[in-house]
Amino acid sequence: MIEHCYQPIPGWFYFAEAYTAAVTRAPSEKPSIFVELGCWRGRSTCFMVVEILRSTKPITFYAIDTFNGSTEHREGIPEELPDLFSSYCENTAQLREIAPRSFFTLRGDSALSAAGFKPESVDFVFIDAEHTEEAVRRDIDAWWPKLKSGGVMGGDDYGLVGVRLAVLRSFSPNGNVYQPDGYPYWEVTKQ
Repeated sequence: MIEHCYQPIPGWFYFAEAYTAAVTRAPSEKPSIFVELGCWRGRSTCFMVVEILRSTKPITFYAIDTFNGSTEHREGIPEELPDLFSSYCENTAQLREIAPRSFFTLRGDSALSAAGFKPESVDFVFIDAEHTEEAVRRDIDAWWPKLKSGGVMGGDDYGLVGVRLAVLRSFSPNGNVYQPDGYPYWEVTKQ
């Protein structure tokens, strides 16, 4: 069994439960597509790829990021930004070798990257790129049509005002936003 390798990678990752649940929900008998928007140095990406490999389910995983950092990073810790992509590539190299046909990294704008996916073709989208209300709404608007019926869209940092407003304004008054106690992520299942 392949061991998890995400622990030493710098970054934030508080949504292992959401990623594990997504893999558990995925069918064994037909292919699934998972998308992660925002990868930083690859901590959450590595966790998800290992979970997918352990499951042996036919899941194709796309990790999408500009690798320029989001607004709060460009203003707060700019010394780390020039090497984000090289650091990500180094941290994910072993997994890319193990899963060359099921793990792909796309370098680009998270919302614009949705154009490369067919409508209703994606089973799971996790949004953790820019955290402004406008950026999260762009991602939701771009990726929601790509999500299959029964698919799950979620994201991190629900406690941030911009993220929470984007999610609530996009999905309320339906009232179908799930936010588990003690976890800073959110999920919505497409009906």
